[in-house]
Parts: sequence; structure tokens; C-alpha cells
Amino acid sequence: KDTGQFCGQCAILPVEYCPGAYLVGYQIDDGFTGMGFGTEACEFLIYYAFTLADAYRLNGDAAYENTASWKIMEKCGFLFEGRRSKYRYARGRCHDQRSEERRVGKECRSR
Repeated sequence: KDTGQFCGQCAILPVEYCPGAYLVGYQIDDGFTGMGFGTEACEFLIYYAFTLADAYRLNGDAAYENTASWKIMEKCGFLFEGRRSKYRYARGRCHDQRSEERRVGKECRSR
């Protein structure tokens, strides 16, 4: 962490037609997994979304077999919402998707 070396990326993206709802995403490069960077990125996105972007809901998803990613989301307070079968094609095959969500005590709102 002290080297300043690039180890991955993270972002929040607004959900279309849902003001205050965002998709969180983080990607940690090979060689940097298992060092807490994913959890740190997810915690930062939660803080940013709820504190600075006035979010009421965050969505997250991961390939179903990517247990490390959805365990990060659950450690950060996300709740399992569902499983989409054969949702994404990557690396020569179809993958199921696991969906997670986290909310704060605000209501859904119109634009």
C-alpha cells in the first residue's frame, strides 16, 4: 500500500432511470488479490455513494463462481438478491451472475 503502485480500479455508475441508485464496481489486478484492496475499495465506494452522491441504493454483481468478490460485498453490508443463469459470456463460456444490494434509510425518488 505504501509503494503507490497501481493495483486495480473502482467506480460507481448511476443506474439509468433510478435517481440515487448506483452500481459499484472494483477490479483488483493479479498479484494484489487477498491483500484487502477489494474490501478497501468497496468501503470507499459505499462512503462516497451514501455521503457525497446522495445514494439510497447500491447494486453490485459478480460472476457466481467469484466467491471472493461477493464475500467482499457481504462483508461490506450488501445482501444477496439473486442469481441470473448464464448471464454473461466470458473466457469461452457462459457464467451465472450473483446480484447483491445495499440500501440506506432513504426512499426511492423520481427525477
